[in-house]
Amino acid sequence: MQRILLVLQPETIRHRLMLLSAITIGMAVVLIAMNSYQVISLENDLLTMEKVDGLMNNILELRRYEKNILLKIEKGSVQKAMQTLYLINKDIKALEPQLVKGAAAASFTSLVSNFNSYKNVFKRWCALNLCPDSAQGKRDIVRIRQYGRNMVDDGEELVRHIRESLRVKFKKIMFGLTVVSILIFSCGAAITYSQTKNILRRLVSLRQATRDLAAGKFTPIHVPRVHDETTNLIVSFNKMVEALEQKQEQLIQSKKMASIG
Repeated sequence: MQRILLVLQPETIRHRLMLLSAITIGMAVVLIAMNSYQVISLENDLLTMEKVDGLMNNILELRRYEKNILLKIEKGSVQKAMQTLYLINKDIKALEPQLVKGAAAASFTSLVSNFNSYKNVFKRWCALNLCPDSAQGKRDIVRIRQYGRNMVDDGEELVRHIRESLRVKFKKIMFGLTVVSILIFSCGAAITYSQTKNILRRLVSLRQATRDLAAGKFTPIHVPRVHDETTNLIVSFNKMVEALEQKQEQLIQSKKMASIG
């Protein structure tokens, strides 16, 4: 029980070293937790970026099929465009939970709006695989091309926002791994140096006092206000010096008495 109380005493060197270790470990745990959160968030953004790339590829494919239909240069383009519309719709639903909020929300909302308008006009224009060149068809073509350009612009803006988010999170991770790590190391080194310097100063005082004692100089060591294991050693040394002084005084008195007798 006494040993446990000694360990828990705030003035002991052991306690200060244990406290230093606990603080260092605690800061390291916080650093790891922060970086782990940032890494997970970065991983989610990378997955989102991959999905957005797939969405952009499908949008560009849709525009290619649209061009083929207008130029009448590839058979089956209408069916392929319809399939691509389905894929884009699927991509949008997959991305919705990640992009409905945040900096990319406005671009995503605009893209969804333009896509829905594009899909409605395209299905009306190419109903029954006709895609006519009538007056109404020409008006639909103008709308389709405009909505298509808007989708591409929105997709590029979406990519820009996600890349910026990735850049910021990567910088935060690097900050955590460098600056915070240096800060933890510096604090630990400073506290360790302070404690070591304090202990060494007292040990030097003890060594010098021991040399003085060997030379016959009985000089007590100043007892510091901060108590720890070295304080007990200094107090014991001073008691020993006091006892030696008393012994020396007794010897002197004995010699005087002997010379008188």
